[in-house]
Amino acid sequence: MTNQYDHYYQTENLFGEPSKELIDYFQSKDTKAKVLDIGCGQGRNALALGRIGFNVTGVDHSKTGIDQLTSAALQEGLTVTGMIGDMFQLDGLNDFDYFILDSMFHFTKKDREAEINFLKSLLTEAKPGAEIVICNQDTGDKCTTIIETLCSKENAIVKLQAPFNYIFKDSTTGHKSTTPYKFMVFEKIRNYLKN
Repeated sequence: MTNQYDHYYQTENLFGEPSKELIDYFQSKDTKAKVLDIGCGQGRNALALGRIGFNVTGVDHSKTGIDQLTSAALQEGLTVTGMIGDMFQLDGLNDFDYFILDSMFHFTKKDREAEINFLKSLLTEAKPGAEIVICNQDTGDKCTTIIETLCSKENAIVKLQAPFNYIFKDSTTGHKSTTPYKFMVFEKIRNYLKN
């Protein structure tokens, strides 16, 4: 089954290079750690971390994106695996030390409840000490919602917050835009507490 991103990903490396903040953060981490890149797209973050030496699993609902990630990983001999899947139906999350979610949360009216519930389930299923690394558009209440969801019940702590600007350049149309983003790192302290 195809989706809109299968169409978008006909343009290779559509979203450009990973953020400097993300790469800088992982440069000092133990590469024996296992990373799950949720919504990995064409693999810009997964492949970059694979080049540093991490064992990365990238999951996305776009077959085109996963095919491109897999092909690049094989060509470069990286320990990066691609899987087609839905972020709302992932299991085995306690196997990972880091979770990357780049541009995954929009909190539109139709998605807000599902996205908040996903963050809560991630807090329940991830092992204590696991880190959730999020790059997200910093407009409206998006980043505030993420922080409140992960930290309001003392389920996680904020380890790092850094604003940056994401510059998108469409090589086919020449379109260029700049959007405020925030790089955030959370450490899981305990399972999501409902009360």
